[in-house]
Amino acid sequence: MVRRRGISTRLWPVVALGVSLIGCAGGVAEDRIGTTATPPVPQSANVRRAFAQATGPEWSGESGASGHPLMTAEAIRAAAADFQGCLQRLYPAASKRGIPKQAYDSLTRDLTPDLKIMDLVDAQPEFTLAFWDYLDRLVSEERIQRWREILAQNRAAFDAMEARYGVDRHVIAAIWGIESKYSTMMGERSVIRSTATLACVGRRQDYFRNEFFAILELLNRGDVTPDEAKGSWAGAFGPTQFMPTVYKSYAIDADGDGKRDVVASVPDLLASTAN
Repeated sequence: MVRRRGISTRLWPVVALGVSLIGCAGGVAEDRIGTTATPPVPQSANVRRAFAQATGPEWSGESGASGHPLMTAEAIRAAAADFQGCLQRLYPAASKRGIPKQAYDSLTRDLTPDLKIMDLVDAQPEFTLAFWDYLDRLVSEERIQRWREILAQNRAAFDAMEARYGVDRHVIAAIWGIESKYSTMMGERSVIRSTATLACVGRRQDYFRNEFFAILELLNRGDVTPDEAKGSWAGAFGPTQFMPTVYKSYAIDADGDGKRDVVASVPDLLASTAN
């Protein structure tokens, strides 16, 4: 347990940033591209079979705890059955982001919805745990010790990064620790599949369409490959578990290879920036 009154003041920025970044969707303004109406619940045997093949055994089949109309089991099933139709309707918006039709089809034609995500949307710990329980879970003595080691091991690179960007090293190291436990827990879900699922199913479709388009842009630019874009159920990925729109807006080419350093390890990125 972390002592509530004994936490270093250097870690308080972590708490605020962690609450806003982990889960990576809460509180962010939604991108109003237009909402696709939820189709009727599938009735035919062929549609039911296709739905079963797409969803697999992982989803509980239960409605979300939020009570949102798009989180009912019936609405989730209907949206899953129409998943490819939804993706095709999203292409005109993707094309405005410069995504060629051939690239779009190549990246989306074989996608199926990851409906296990629907069990997670309404159960994010930062919204279901008391603040101090959430803090105690994340800011452990183990993480604090590793945080100190990271700062010592990368002192010169942090010096250079602070001088260049003015960002406090303690915040950078702490975000890295909270978000991925220093690159040991970065997630294995496909970012494009997760964001596509959330763009077409559930209660945050407007917001996640923007994330879906952003990962398409990063993939189309060659900043990241599909195999590299693996992360959390909500589409956060990399050592700092940022969302695709964050990488698109702020990632830099620190090593001069012509690509934004989206999936570079933090020490490599620090070293590149320091050079």
